[in-house]
Amino acid sequence: MHLSKEEVTRIIGQKLRNIRIRKKLTIEQAAHNAGLEYTQLSRIELGKINTSIYHVFKISETLDVKVHDVFKELYKAPQNTVQYNAANTDRKSTRLNSSHEWIS
Repeated sequence: MHLSKEEVTRIIGQKLRNIRIRKKLTIEQAAHNAGLEYTQLSRIELGKINTSIYHVFKISETLDVKVHDVFKELYKAPQNTVQYNAANTDRKSTRLNSSHEWIS
């Protein structure tokens, strides 16, 4: 699986935002508790900036979640598939996933 920096930033930001909303915290409360400006947390949640691991740690701590639970979201991202012309091969599979593995 290959994700761009922009995709990683967006996925992590969305995950943090979803957790914050589920925990019924305002962006101002979460930012204050994490030691950030609310505008910075907003940009992180929107995937506008690529923040530091330390800030992800502080936000996760504020939201009472483990950092690895936030990053697990990256491995749930849908994988793009590419159609393959089966007429040009003797393989029975007709598609390649993003890891270049044959799937039917």
